[in-house]
Amino acid sequence: MASDTVEQIKNRIDIAEYIGAYTKLSPAGSNLKGLSPFTSEKTASFFVSPERQTFYCFSSGKGGDIFTFVQEMEGIDFKGALKILAEKTGVPLVWEKTGERSKRDVLFELLDKATYFFEEVYGRLKHPQEYSAERGITEETREKFRIGYAPHEWRTLSTWLMKHKYSKEDILRSGLAKENNGHLYDRFRGRYMFPICDTTGRVIAFSGRILPQFESEKEGSAKYVNSPETDLYHKSQVLYGIHMAKQAMRQHNRAIVVEGQMDLVLSHQAGVAETIALSGTALTTVQIQQILSHTNTIIFALDADGAGERALRRSAIEALALGAEVYVIPLLQGKDPADIILKEGSEAWSTYLEKKLHIVDFYIQKGEQEGKEKGSDTRSLLRYASMHIIPLIAYMKSRIDEEFYMRKLSQSLGVSYDAIRSEIIKEREKEIDIHTKQEIPHAPPVNKEVMASRTAILRTHILGILYWQKNKNPPDIDWNEALEKIKQRIPSEIFVLDEMKEKEKLLFEIESLYPNTTLIQEIIDGLANELEKELLRTKLEHITEELRRAEAQGEMTKSEELSKEHTTISQQLNAINN
Repeated sequence: MASDTVEQIKNRIDIAEYIGAYTKLSPAGSNLKGLSPFTSEKTASFFVSPERQTFYCFSSGKGGDIFTFVQEMEGIDFKGALKILAEKTGVPLVWEKTGERSKRDVLFELLDKATYFFEEVYGRLKHPQEYSAERGITEETREKFRIGYAPHEWRTLSTWLMKHKYSKEDILRSGLAKENNGHLYDRFRGRYMFPICDTTGRVIAFSGRILPQFESEKEGSAKYVNSPETDLYHKSQVLYGIHMAKQAMRQHNRAIVVEGQMDLVLSHQAGVAETIALSGTALTTVQIQQILSHTNTIIFALDADGAGERALRRSAIEALALGAEVYVIPLLQGKDPADIILKEGSEAWSTYLEKKLHIVDFYIQKGEQEGKEKGSDTRSLLRYASMHIIPLIAYMKSRIDEEFYMRKLSQSLGVSYDAIRSEIIKEREKEIDIHTKQEIPHAPPVNKEVMASRTAILRTHILGILYWQKNKNPPDIDWNEALEKIKQRIPSEIFVLDEMKEKEKLLFEIESLYPNTTLIQEIIDGLANELEKELLRTKLEHITEELRRAEAQGEMTKSEELSKEHTTISQQLNAINN
């Protein structure tokens, strides 16, 4: 990447304006303040500095520049953030080296072209439009999700892409075509096409739903056909619709998880924009972590069939182990979200969502209901609990929730609490291949004594003010001169600006603590006085201990030297106090 590209982008975009689209910002001294877009806090602890073009979030510990913000919000690397901001600002990207990156760019471009092709074909044909009308999808919604149609022909897309100068190798790498005897043929034919996007909205794959009139044909027997794994598309890492849902997930502090594309599209159309889709599989750890970067609450609304319930159970265990709050919408047998919205309306869908149950409550109620209907004995109910409920409780990260549901299950089954706890322990001891069973590493414990010491706090505040002034344009004081004066009174080795940690956090703390910039020099002088006194007191305490020890051991010469030093330091302390 050309060295000045990043600076060009920074010069063309204002971080406060950009972040303001994610969270409302209000003036706070020289900075702006708002609720964290990373957490669901209720008290504002998120700061933006228009002057430095930086941010810091005290609730999550995240901070940096506009590129850092985009990386954190979108869950992408620096190059991904660079791409987004370059497109937003109109700065052309000039890559210094070609290679894997340029190949990925070709694929992104090719897939976007294919999306346009499917959209254009959709606009010319009646049968995909009739299918949209049958499923209740409006034209506005179709355009929003860029839904298109793959013609019921063997090579139309491949031929069109090759005419637009894409190579056979690139078309194969995109997953849009297969090869047979040296010839390409299209993977998607006669299908209603849903583009699958990454978290930034770039098309990376497709899912094609066969239209009803072609379902009986042998080559189109599969109801859905998805893109294969490619350089861009890894099924276990992608959630359909997350690029459109992430802001609503943060705003409403929940993610509604449905099973397929049609469920998601109609849920968004019904006003529930925090909906994402599984595409027929259970949630993976990577996908759950994507969700948790926006909200801690996951609500499953999966099809009420065997496959949907299996996906629910596996997904719930993973999510609970990662600390999520997991709920279920108890759909009636044979219904899915798309059916409810189409047949009962958007308001009915909202009503269903209000009936959410905690995942454990859902299975307890289900077990009790099945027990009544089938006349199951206690032993059968215990087997049901062992299969469906015990694993959920065993993998809960919250020990409070675990205790609550162990007691609730004990009451429901009519067995002792100790028996339930014993089963939970057995479940944990099983060799289950689940990544989230591993302990997530935590940061090393903070040395509370050091952090709480008055000396450390004073030193940090002085360094913070000096660093603030060093980076301010123009500064309120001559920070370098102020630093040299302090070093004449206090050991210079404890005042090294470049060795400071968490500088961005410290800057926002200092700006909040010392808003009156006309008194900065007086504030530094006062802090330096206090620090010097603390250092002298510490030294005096040490000498006092040494003096007592020397006197007790009869070391008269050493006692006299220590006594003189004690007097000198006491006089220095008195002079500062006066």
